[in-house]
Amino acid sequence: MINDFPAPEVFVNEDISKLENRINLALFNLMLIPEIREWLLLELKLPIDSIVYPPKNNAAGRPDFVVVDSTGQIAGWIEVEQGGENTQQLKTYRAVLSQPVKSLVGPESAVGDLSLEKIAKKINFEFTDIFDRQQSVNTEVFTNLVNQISKGSNSWNYTEPSEEVQKNHFLIQLGRHLEGIFVYGTPPVKPGTAQVSTITQRGWTVRVYSKIATGGSVSLLWDQSIGKETIRVPSYKRLARCFPLSLDLVENYASFFRKLGVDTQMISEKQSMSVSQKDLENNVVSLSQLIREPVKTKYPRRW
Repeated sequence: MINDFPAPEVFVNEDISKLENRINLALFNLMLIPEIREWLLLELKLPIDSIVYPPKNNAAGRPDFVVVDSTGQIAGWIEVEQGGENTQQLKTYRAVLSQPVKSLVGPESAVGDLSLEKIAKKINFEFTDIFDRQQSVNTEVFTNLVNQISKGSNSWNYTEPSEEVQKNHFLIQLGRHLEGIFVYGTPPVKPGTAQVSTITQRGWTVRVYSKIATGGSVSLLWDQSIGKETIRVPSYKRLARCFPLSLDLVENYASFFRKLGVDTQMISEKQSMSVSQKDLENNVVSLSQLIREPVKTKYPRRW
């Protein structure tokens, strides 16, 4: 087997007239966003402190991406396909390369280690609040390209929350205490509402209006996967940036979670923290008051 050390040079002569190569280029752009790169590597069971780039080819050919760990060693390879796996090509790569070769396929229905559709859903559902303007454009390019190969499917767009989502015990409790402003729907979020939205129907997010935030709204809390018994909350810095005229409200929100043992001031803007769903259910009245009062106010300092 080929040990491929040192790591190959970066390949720069990509023919971007081909859709598959434009997808690879867009995926490479996403690697600039640490949260996406780390999540992708975690999904592929590769070291999350690695870098990912297109390797210079050789006579035997190479997969689309090489993964190089923090010591400069090759940790693995990633082969990308628009459709399902090219089993013969993967077999060849795996026969000559000593590191694991992971397959990245197009649709979620195809067999592979990870799909482009799942990546598109992930970045548009769970990561959207962390992006700056440039990153938002990068992710939009990627999802539009994935949309092309999936024949117009918009499966990663927000959809009306299903009956299963609406029957979630925690959401039912929260909704009772937010009557009049608690709504199920899809962005954009109207001022004066706390909207529950979803993409995958396997999770949900409670969003409120923000003039500053990308897309015009911010998640106050979300569940990545119903049944995990933990809920995610954004960083203090994230809310402070999106609500600069309401820092007292942001502090009250952060203080509530500190009392539950979750200090959102200790993390960076783009990070989030998990909190026990049971703890939130036991304090749902206080949580709903923290959400309700800023939403109800008619002043610019609202959520």
